[in-house]
Amino acid sequence: MDTIIKPEDYFIHRHNKTGRNERCVELPLAFRFLDMFKGKKLYEIGAVTPYYRKPEHIVIDPTDKMASRRQFSQDIDYKGLNVLSISTIEHMGRGDYNLDVNEQLCIVELKRMYQDSLNCLITFPVGYNKILDKYVKDNRDKYNHFFYLKTGKIWNKTMDISCFDMEYSPNCVICILKIGN
Repeated sequence: MDTIIKPEDYFIHRHNKTGRNERCVELPLAFRFLDMFKGKKLYEIGAVTPYYRKPEHIVIDPTDKMASRRQFSQDIDYKGLNVLSISTIEHMGRGDYNLDVNEQLCIVELKRMYQDSLNCLITFPVGYNKILDKYVKDNRDKYNHFFYLKTGKIWNKTMDISCFDMEYSPNCVICILKIGN
């Protein structure tokens, strides 16, 4: 899967003002992933892409009206699945959307998605969930990962680990990619 996003590839949409945040680069990556596994068993964890493209896959989200299934990620068996999760995992266990607090949930779910899925793309903004950031930083050798960092109006792919220590802003996103089958 091509992970290079050039300015002409940026996804600009009025919903969620994608031109001003990490969706600008997350969505082109997500659409490439979806196209790559079109017709295969694919679950999206967190309803993001349905706001921009009609889904041809199952969308799991316990609170979002765009989900095809109102379920929790913990109830999904990822074995044999291709998994897409865009800016969702950082919310898990924080109590966001009136859900339960469980600080380790994001780590448990990241491990499960990455280990059990056939292929996956997981993205999240750096700095929103420091527990998740620290876990991935401390275990980065276990995950195929890269960052997109915004400088001015340009997003650049980087491997600069200092990105892990950034404060939250819509200017840095970590991408974890597993392409195995």
